[in-house]
Amino acid sequence: MIDLHCHILPDMDDGPSTIEESISMVQIAFQDGIKTITATPHCPVFKEIDNFISIRDEKIDSLTKILLDKKIEVNILRGAEIFIDMDIFDFKGIERLTLNGSRYILIELPMMTYPRYTEDFFYRVQLAGFIPIIAHPERNTAIIAKPDLLYRLVDLGSLAQINTGSITGLFGQAVQKCAKKLLTNKMAHIVATDAHSYRIRKPIMSDCIKVLKTWIGAKEIKKLVEVFPAAIIGNRELNDLDEAPCAVTKA
Repeated sequence: MIDLHCHILPDMDDGPSTIEESISMVQIAFQDGIKTITATPHCPVFKEIDNFISIRDEKIDSLTKILLDKKIEVNILRGAEIFIDMDIFDFKGIERLTLNGSRYILIELPMMTYPRYTEDFFYRVQLAGFIPIIAHPERNTAIIAKPDLLYRLVDLGSLAQINTGSITGLFGQAVQKCAKKLLTNKMAHIVATDAHSYRIRKPIMSDCIKVLKTWIGAKEIKKLVEVFPAAIIGNRELNDLDEAPCAVTKA
């Protein structure tokens, strides 16, 4: 399995504080069957992109070396989680924040609001040559209330990533219900852990797969955790999008 969204690097954001905690997270992921992790630390200030990239890459290189020494066979790839902000278009070097150097870029919406410029933002991201992936839309209160807000973005070319914890109920019943609606209506394309620690929000996918088996078929599950993530880090088109998203007329 491939984990496209994971806060695995130490002392960069609200993820692990130490390299020892990062190693513990990788060990958990490895034991769960995750072979590739994209490190996606929050990139909070675009004017400091150069510094952010330098620190991120240094931490990835250090973690990778330790994993090799310990013979833990998990690949750590470069990425970032970017908060939706029109200021992003004023700075150069955005391509260095994509997932594994691909055209795919992970964008986070605010949890409690749905900015009026959201559609324009994602349109401009695509005009710039990127394919936006919306991080955990099922946790956005506006999308919980009206899932068709996401339908519109997906219909216009964005992809969506659902958190494993949302599927298992870690974030509550409303979030879990929304995750199910988005997945069963073909509005989500990737499942990732969005792990932050080795304690509560762990990099584990197997628990959510058990729940997914009661929602969707095995072929669809494989797309979410293997086929589509592999295409994304390989900078390929998601040609296996068999069905168009469906609007949810009743929230």
